[in-house]
Amino acid sequence: MKINSFTASLFTSLTTLLAVCSAPLRAEDIRGEILSKYPILRGDPVVESAQAEYDAACAAARAEENEKIAALPKVEWTDEDADAFWNRIAESATLTSTAPRLADADAQTGEGVLETFGTRYMPNAYAAYQDVRSTAKEREQLLAENFPDGRASDTTGGGLYDKVSKACAKAVSEMFRRHDELCHFHLLHRVGVVTDAELSTLDAKPIRMVLPAAKELPPPYTETHEMPSRAERDFLEKYLPESWKAYQALETDFTEGKAAYAELRKTAILLDAARAEPVLRSLPNRLSNLRGKMAAIIQTAKELKLLHAVGETTATQLAEKDRSRQNAARGDILPVASLMVRTAVDSAMEDAKAPQMAEKQRAHDYRVDSIRSMARQKNASTKSAIFGKCARVAGEREAALLLASMVPIPGKDYRMGKYEVTQSQWEAIMGENPSHFKGADNPVENVSWDDCQEFLEKLNALPAVKESGLVFRLPTDAEWEYACRAGATGKYCKLANGTEITEDTLGQVAWFDVNSDKKTHPVGQKQPNAFGLHDMHGNVWEWCQEEYGEVASWAKGEDYEHDRVRRGGSWNRSAWDCESSDQYSDSPSFRHYNLGFRLCADKR
Repeated sequence: MKINSFTASLFTSLTTLLAVCSAPLRAEDIRGEILSKYPILRGDPVVESAQAEYDAACAAARAEENEKIAALPKVEWTDEDADAFWNRIAESATLTSTAPRLADADAQTGEGVLETFGTRYMPNAYAAYQDVRSTAKEREQLLAENFPDGRASDTTGGGLYDKVSKACAKAVSEMFRRHDELCHFHLLHRVGVVTDAELSTLDAKPIRMVLPAAKELPPPYTETHEMPSRAERDFLEKYLPESWKAYQALETDFTEGKAAYAELRKTAILLDAARAEPVLRSLPNRLSNLRGKMAAIIQTAKELKLLHAVGETTATQLAEKDRSRQNAARGDILPVASLMVRTAVDSAMEDAKAPQMAEKQRAHDYRVDSIRSMARQKNASTKSAIFGKCARVAGEREAALLLASMVPIPGKDYRMGKYEVTQSQWEAIMGENPSHFKGADNPVENVSWDDCQEFLEKLNALPAVKESGLVFRLPTDAEWEYACRAGATGKYCKLANGTEITEDTLGQVAWFDVNSDKKTHPVGQKQPNAFGLHDMHGNVWEWCQEEYGEVASWAKGEDYEHDRVRRGGSWNRSAWDCESSDQYSDSPSFRHYNLGFRLCADKR
């Protein structure tokens, strides 16, 4: 059942709540991110496979998301909402009334009106009113019989009188409430706002009307309209017939409107002024407007009659003026009153619905956002799993490249990496890139000796490495220097053609402070030494396996005894620091953007 509110004053303001909407989930293109993280997978079908898997997962999550959102309750104003709102307001309303009561002669007439209305349209409500009215009269009679002099009649000191009087007042208050309910519905039915069917529906269950505070009724309408003289009437009928018809129509409206207003006002006095005031408020203004239009027609007739009498206006000109006149439109008072109240009802209902609908919308949006958030989390988990698969594939590919780039050192049982470990190789194994100078083929830096041990553990655990028969490790200090010199007896290394590098020719094999432009460079751009190893001098320092105290006797007993050895110099160090025999050290946890490493491998 739709419950209409009856005036804007029936409802109190509620707090407006904001709704939150979030965008639906869509699959993203993760191919670029995969290739950026694992460039070795470029051209590999595993990337397209990963994208297809992610698209399918997103589509499934989106379908589930849409299904759950579609199953949410609709954001709509229901019968239950109307009843709940009605009851909330009713519980907090203060009921007031200016209606005359039982002892008033007009109220007796009013009771007759209520009886006619209640018996026909709302018998249940009227019967309930009669019951409480009877109870109220009985209690008032008891109060009068037992306490003829009021409180002074109470021999107990007034306490008994107070209790009985309070009970009587409670009964009378309930009578007033039910009286006011019937009055309210009668008046709204009178102007066509509440239909017979709505009254019947309302009567089928207990009514809890919300009544506004009493206001003063508009005064009786006492203005009268000016009657045209016989001569003016004859002039209008003869020369201005359209104006005369308009005057007659307005006069009829005015006469009927005054009668209707008087009748409505009388009903309001008999029943309840507070409930009638919104209906009656603007009707006197409308009556005055009609009266003004009639007076304007008479005044025009007077002026034109005089002009015609002196020959300034001909009959033809008068006829033309009469045809071009904008006649006032008729409009009955009661339909206008009905429209006024219906507009107020609709406006009040919208005001009542707005906060409730806003609250529902906020709850709905919260549920939608929760559903979408869960879908996003699910897709993020799927994406993480897919990247894990790509990482494993990339790790296998990088491991294969590392295995292929291991150079057997002549006359020795170990192999040395042809290049320093690159950032793409590190990221494929470790899943992240700590380097300062970003570049897939640049040497990884900002890694500690401890970090290198974790990398080696993960690398050696890969199936491709296990199947190769090799075990990766860091080179010892002696292994590194031997592989770096490649047979040279001087300060640096020997080339494949037998030439030994000097300080003046160091730029052929090394990036150091003279030529590095203050950054690292992709591995393998400089000439290799005679063993085929690149960047053994410069680019980044390289960690070795031993503690400094194990390779340098002067370090024994010093604070740096347990530091780990680093070799080869770097992009920001001088040629002297890049000599093949120079030893330096740092704490195993030390990281710097000029410090990386190279792999060494043994047969299992």
